[in-house]
Amino acid sequence: MLYLDAKIMQYTTLEQVHDFKFLGSYKSADGDCTKEIKRRIAMARQKAVVLASIWKDRNIKTATKVKVMKSMVWAVF
Repeated sequence: MLYLDAKIMQYTTLEQVHDFKFLGSYKSADGDCTKEIKRRIAMARQKAVVLASIWKDRNIKTATKVKVMKSMVWAVF
């Protein structure tokens, strides 16, 4: 694919790729979002595991745990 750079007025060859990361999410040439979904699930699972001590703590109210879940885990999912 050729791209005309208007400032320099020369042609540059662009590499065509199957998928790439754009603004924090993966984009695929064929529009498949499976890789992005798997990545986000893995990130959410990792956050939940890190917070395991909070989930098991009986001194922390359930409402507080729900707020933590929404802000830390759901934010990446």
